[in-house]
Amino acid sequence: MARQAPPVAPTMEPAVRRVLTELEPGSPGGVPGPGPDGWTGRLRVDESDPFFYDHPLDHVPGMLLLEGMLRSAAHAADRGGVADTRRADDGPHGPRHVAALELRLNRLCRPDPPARVEVAPVPGAAPGRYAVRVVQDGAEICGGTVLLGGARGTDPGPVAPGHAARGAARVPRPRTGRAADARLVHKRRPGAVLVGPLSPEGDGFRADLLAERDHHGSAVHPTTLLVECARQFATMAGHLVARVPLDWQFLLTTITVATPAPVPAAARLHLWSRHRAGAGRSRAIEVEVRAVDQAEPLGTVGFGVTMLPRRSYERLRASGRI
Repeated sequence: MARQAPPVAPTMEPAVRRVLTELEPGSPGGVPGPGPDGWTGRLRVDESDPFFYDHPLDHVPGMLLLEGMLRSAAHAADRGGVADTRRADDGPHGPRHVAALELRLNRLCRPDPPARVEVAPVPGAAPGRYAVRVVQDGAEICGGTVLLGGARGTDPGPVAPGHAARGAARVPRPRTGRAADARLVHKRRPGAVLVGPLSPEGDGFRADLLAERDHHGSAVHPTTLLVECARQFATMAGHLVARVPLDWQFLLTTITVATPAPVPAAARLHLWSRHRAGAGRSRAIEVEVRAVDQAEPLGTVGFGVTMLPRRSYERLRASGRI
């Protein structure tokens, strides 16, 4: 039986309340879920949120699902004491560094009925590794694992094999500059564009990360923000490099993140990917996160993506297959 506890939403910081409600321990109602050591909460869908809903959608955006899972995992980590040096007054579920993330996206999430986010420690795994998923109508919409670093304010210290680097996630200091065409990154508002234009570099192509405008994404988890930047970059590359028509739909099927250490707060970043010719509607792209003053990449963000003409997408949506 699930442990009984009042919802913790009233005590959560605003960034958590932005995407989750009724976050509580265990699996309410005895339904399959994370078990007695896990947490579950209802995903809050606010279509007026300018970060997640730059334009109307017929589904819940993947970045909102990702944000809900990361915030839930951070809450579980705070309650479980991932970092031995964490003090009780470190603050509630702040943005922890995400060392690794692997997600599979099985189908699109509908705005209704409400979806639930579930998180639980992975049995026998290194501290800080959690299983996460989003469930709607009893079906798993997306799921995978996340490896978190230490609590906010802890000393990074040496990284032991199989363990995440400690430390808080940080939003790096991006550069100012010209933004990419909003249509190429599937946005409508220029302020929602987080990357610069695509340009060739070596055997690949790059784009700078831009300074946020109008506090766009300021309350979003730094890893969600990084993944959204990489998604915009990959989408732009799909149109300009792979020559995918502008009216096609891009459906993410997997998301991976590997950032072994927290990104330096003062880093000025750009994204880079090697050009790979491909055929078919399913592609994989790996995006490297690079800093101007470092030779080695700081990390990678990878996507599996299926590209569909508008009519094919609409037929699949009408059939309920996606």
